[in-house]
Amino acid sequence: MTRWNWKFGNVRVKGQLRVEEGVEILGDLDFGDATTDTLTCTGALTCTSDVTFTLGSGEAFTINCTDLSAPLVMTNTITTGATTGGRALFVLNVQAAMGGWSNAIKGEATYNASGSTTGLGTVVCGDLTLSTGTTSGTYAVFEGNIIAESSASTGTATACMHFNADGADEATIDANAFLIAFGDALVAGAANFIDTNITTHTKYAAMRIWIPGTGVKYIPVVSD
Repeated sequence: MTRWNWKFGNVRVKGQLRVEEGVEILGDLDFGDATTDTLTCTGALTCTSDVTFTLGSGEAFTINCTDLSAPLVMTNTITTGATTGGRALFVLNVQAAMGGWSNAIKGEATYNASGSTTGLGTVVCGDLTLSTGTTSGTYAVFEGNIIAESSASTGTATACMHFNADGADEATIDANAFLIAFGDALVAGAANFIDTNITTHTKYAAMRIWIPGTGVKYIPVVSD
């Protein structure tokens, strides 16, 4: 089979488009409006300008993969100083009263009857790598901000984090799971990350939490 590398201006597709090699699109790609329209690429799809996908009501952008360790990879290399951001951005713009749940980002890992992980299995993984260059600044694996506009309400309960359990055997989670499980690299000891020498500390403050059925409670915080 003869394969080609093609370069196009504006492209409009009604139906299916299959790419066997690289395609460079310099203008617009209008990919029809039928529910059966598909774009299949076995080579590279390169765009030299912004790419925008606009979906109608009830439509979804779906990627189906099998046996891939990282089917979707985004690499953003920052070479300009004083740059901010660098992230992938997901925006949920709510302009109506939604139902029982709403999320801007959701990750789901399902381990079926024959599925398991020999090591650590998680839904979301965040790795922060520090180097000799991180001599200033503040670094964290997770950042959570609650932004309150003017005269904002906190609803029934507003929190930085929310934990719950679900499923037909929810009682097993309630009886056996932990709020936090620390890895083996963190060794408990005096003055360590997990400090066992709390007898020398004094009361400092407390963090407010909410427990179903009992209401507001506090986790004590001690100082050196």
